[in-house]
Amino acid sequence: MYARCCPSGAPGEYLDPERLFNAVEMAEKRSDARPAKKIMVALPREFDARERFRALEDFISWNITANGYACTYAIHTDKDGRNPHAHILVANRRIDPKTGRWAAKSRSEFALDANGRRIPVIDPDTGRQKIGARNRKVWKRVNVSNNPLDSKEFLERLRREWADSCNALFPGYAVIDHRSFKARGIERIPTSTRDTPAARWRNAAAGATCARRTGASRP
Repeated sequence: MYARCCPSGAPGEYLDPERLFNAVEMAEKRSDARPAKKIMVALPREFDARERFRALEDFISWNITANGYACTYAIHTDKDGRNPHAHILVANRRIDPKTGRWAAKSRSEFALDANGRRIPVIDPDTGRQKIGARNRKVWKRVNVSNNPLDSKEFLERLRREWADSCNALFPGYAVIDHRSFKARGIERIPTSTRDTPAARWRNAAAGATCARRTGASRP
């Protein structure tokens, strides 16, 4: 399954993934810029196709397009139809809903002191506030990120929101916890999506078959 999602104000042509990602790549000026980011989420095996679609659409609508990002996603399973998961490819720049153009990744704001007042730029020669063009006082400014997808806090929020989107579809109880074992105080080594009891049983069975074929003794 494959789908495209765009925020409010985005040009209709961005529903074409090729045009979307070509456009965001053209908007980047730095050679080391990342025009897109991929988010992978595991889908509960208890979900049917409709519930998988709903969980993803809700998650994307509330957390990605609502923040001005356009994306595409695809749902996959392994060759045996197990391990359902989705890949979400997000254009790594927000779209301005008023203009439909790519927004800047950062903006300049006045730096404020602990009391919320602007901080003057002091001339070291005079000890007074600097005066700039048109005889205007100079105030300290800072660059503020306008691209939350680059922040650790936003990504941690996405993990929590994905768990909430899935848990909302379970009947009356939460079964997914986005926190790590360490954060929950659980002393256990995390397993990969392939390291499940069923997978370990299959691997053990395959090892036993191999041992019988080669004549090796099992440990």
